[in-house]
Amino acid sequence: MAQTSRKVLGPGAYKTIVSRAITEADTNATTELFEIPASSFVPPFGVSIQITEAFAGGVPSIDVGDADADGWIDTTDITEGTTGTYTGDGTAFAPTGKYYSSKDTLDVTLSASLTDGTAYVILRYWDMTACDLAAA
Repeated sequence: MAQTSRKVLGPGAYKTIVSRAITEADTNATTELFEIPASSFVPPFGVSIQITEAFAGGVPSIDVGDADADGWIDTTDITEGTTGTYTGDGTAFAPTGKYYSSKDTLDVTLSASLTDGTAYVILRYWDMTACDLAAA
């Protein structure tokens, strides 16, 4: 039987980062929130948004993603006018997670004409650099 080796990730490998406040000042723009390092795995439902002040003005819409602008959280997964914590459920990456072999960014896009609102995006990921995934 072939010997299987495993890498055990230490407690420092799991990261949780909270964004700066996202407000009506970010209206009608895509804003880079985080750089996701190469060799990172964002687990299923590893991106959330906490709305602490309801968004108002225009037609509130928020998307969170990487190169896929709503790959983590789509506006249809959020009630922007209601405070609470939301994660994507029908988006590209939320059900399965995503491995980033090269660095990328996590961005938020807000609709135009917002007059009120505050939210924070929460990113959770594993730093997998200790694992030699290429050899697996």
